[in-house]
Amino acid sequence: MLLGLISCTQNAKLKKEITSAEKMNPNLKGIYSDYAFLSELKSESGDYSLGHVFIKKINDSVFRKLLIVKVIEGGIDTLYQIDECSFSNPNGVDIKVFCEQHFGYQLVSMEKDYFNLISLNRNGRNVSDNITVKWYYDKKLFQVRKI
Repeated sequence: MLLGLISCTQNAKLKKEITSAEKMNPNLKGIYSDYAFLSELKSESGDYSLGHVFIKKINDSVFRKLLIVKVIEGGIDTLYQIDECSFSNPNGVDIKVFCEQHFGYQLVSMEKDYFNLISLNRNGRNVSDNITVKWYYDKKLFQVRKI
């Protein structure tokens, strides 16, 4: 089961950072309360954080939404977002998925600076090839890897 990747120490540290950001910007209060922290993405060298991954779970192996956020001075910056029908970054919609009969997503693998997932239909069947979301260092942006 890949949805339980984090340590208690990581989770506590991130909760503290988010609480601090919420105090600095009250508009952020509770935005992430219905999301579960999944993992931290780091640079290839591991020297710095690229962002923290949060998911809105459906069950222990499937999630409905995903956010990659970074705590910055005075707030929280959303670097990437996956919802029922689209994948988006600060530049706009990255890709769209077929919404009809869509159920959720399942994580296939989580690496340092990218992750793979699949889209599932309401019958729990895989309706996509692996979708890779990775950090592009030259663009300073998360994007779906285009082949």
